[in-house]
Amino acid sequence: MQPLASTSAAGSEQFDTPSPIDVVAGPTSKGKKKERDEEDGDPEKPPVKKRNRKPVTCAQCRRRHLTRDAEAQELRLQLDRLEGLLGALSRHPIAAAVGLAASPTTPAGGPSTGMAEENAAEALGLLATNSSTAAAGPSSMSSVAHRAQVLANNPTVSHLVALLPPKKELETLVNRFLNSEHLYFPIVHVPKFQARLAAFNSSNATEAPLFLGLVFAMLAHELDWQATEPGATKKAALEKENAGKRFCEASLEALRMGSYLEQPTFDAVRALIVLHRHGEQNMDRRSTHFLSQAVQLGQMIGLNRDAAGVPGISIIELEERRRVWHMLLAADWLDCSGRPSAIATSQFDVKPFVDAYDADITSDGITPRPFPAFTPTLLLGIQGHLAAIAHNVSETAFVVKGAVPLTCKFVDDQNAALAGVKASLPGLQFDGDAVIPLDQANFASDRFRIQAHSAAMQLTIRLNRPFLARGFVDPRFAKYRHSCLLAAQELVGLYLGYDDGHPLARFAFLAYHCMNAMLVLAVDLYQDPQGLYAERNRRLIGQVSLRVQGKDKTPAMTEVLRIVFVLMGVIQSQPQHPSIPVLATSAPLAASTVLTRPLPAPLTNDPFASNRLDALISSSTVPDLAKTWSTLATSYKILYGAPDFEEWSELVKIGAGAKEMWSAGVGLVAA
Repeated sequence: MQPLASTSAAGSEQFDTPSPIDVVAGPTSKGKKKERDEEDGDPEKPPVKKRNRKPVTCAQCRRRHLTRDAEAQELRLQLDRLEGLLGALSRHPIAAAVGLAASPTTPAGGPSTGMAEENAAEALGLLATNSSTAAAGPSSMSSVAHRAQVLANNPTVSHLVALLPPKKELETLVNRFLNSEHLYFPIVHVPKFQARLAAFNSSNATEAPLFLGLVFAMLAHELDWQATEPGATKKAALEKENAGKRFCEASLEALRMGSYLEQPTFDAVRALIVLHRHGEQNMDRRSTHFLSQAVQLGQMIGLNRDAAGVPGISIIELEERRRVWHMLLAADWLDCSGRPSAIATSQFDVKPFVDAYDADITSDGITPRPFPAFTPTLLLGIQGHLAAIAHNVSETAFVVKGAVPLTCKFVDDQNAALAGVKASLPGLQFDGDAVIPLDQANFASDRFRIQAHSAAMQLTIRLNRPFLARGFVDPRFAKYRHSCLLAAQELVGLYLGYDDGHPLARFAFLAYHCMNAMLVLAVDLYQDPQGLYAERNRRLIGQVSLRVQGKDKTPAMTEVLRIVFVLMGVIQSQPQHPSIPVLATSAPLAASTVLTRPLPAPLTNDPFASNRLDALISSSTVPDLAKTWSTLATSYKILYGAPDFEEWSELVKIGAGAKEMWSAGVGLVAA
């Protein structure tokens, strides 16, 4: 212990001597004027001129201090911006004046409302804190402000690479995406893709920006999926949702940097397909444009041509190309946004894909599985059958200028084809109005059958929806009305069968189809409140309304419920309905009967819906009722359960108290 004591004593003497870098404490400056006065009062001491100089800190301390000040100032600015935006949204007089000071002439509820909502969401995203869940580590969502700054200030590929989470976490997120989606969405050959991902690093990422865009798209899809985890707090869900949005924008930025339009690649097509799927789940209006670009780029790189025997294309890549092309084909033909199909039947000769697992596809060959083995192509095969029917319907029933006459036989044949596809699927069992889920051990099979049945019933509604009101007025179309209502009731039953705690309830397609079915049931109940279907329609609407009561709802769900409540309110206030014309004959139409025109498109697919509705509102005695569909028709193009304009014009007469409706007939068959 002696050496330690002597060392301590020596150390104390050493530290008593001032260090050259220590700041020596001096007397406090009194100011120049006071010093001169004191010096003048003492004649024995000569005047000493002193400088009032502040102690100088080192450069490192100054930089640290400035950094802290800048961060604090930035945080204060963000908080002020968020408070102003939230105040503007709250409509508080004082807060709104602060939040909307930049645009004082904008009326309340006008265009600034949507902008303020987006800015408020942006500010919340910038101020989001980190989350450390098991599925997504903190790095995948950390430094959201930094990510926003990078994307806003002309980023380079190197900047985008810096947004990626650490390699281990990146691989975990991508593998989670593949494990959950690949069986129903075979976008890649998993072993080949995982090998590319393992070799992917910051040094070679700048050389493959389109592959980087594909990785970002997968991350966006996965984090958006994790935002719906049961039991997650609103804060954690918001953080993951914001992180997913950031990765989506980063994917688009990476595609742009890779010149995907000028030099398209297979990775660019796959990235756009993933973004389309991600946009569909969020009802993003850009999702249709992502699909259109993916189809166009796919045709430019020859995905629509059979590449068998082409030098340099391996068996694995050949099968990948076939799967992705048929995926594009199904998505394009099943699209409900109202845009014309971008793929004609004469423009591709791709052979069908092989029913196999990825492990069965090697560089030497493919080992096929007997159909219908539950492989990654099983759902894609079902979607292909439905897509062929959808293409026939679009090119014949809803065509702008038909090349062949539309007959009742065509509608009957398509309904029969849909019934055949539906009968080939695993059956649905109902307990009352709700479907009975399979046990958790059969989750994959349950998800497959629900997705397949939903797609079949969606197409059934799309084909028969124009006959919903016309089938009520004209008994000759009653069977088509029945098909439409039965499909809508089953879709609501699928939604009711999976409570909020079930894993399938996290999928957006259940709520999406339920919203469309609610529109169909509400319109039918509105026109026929005492009919054969009224009791069940009223019961199903009540069950869905009770389930979503008090829960967070998407804007689309909120708008659909508003329309339903408006129609239900008219039913209660109008006990007497207008009379409908009595037909000379109610005999069933012959199969060869030619319809006088193509079937009318719903308001959501009508490019002139806004003009037509504005004219109806100005001429109607119940303008509030007439404008019921205005927001839905202009903002939610992918909803397929809305009425067409002619149908809604007649239904408005119910609320107006008219004595009769459809006085000129339904107009689809010659008088």
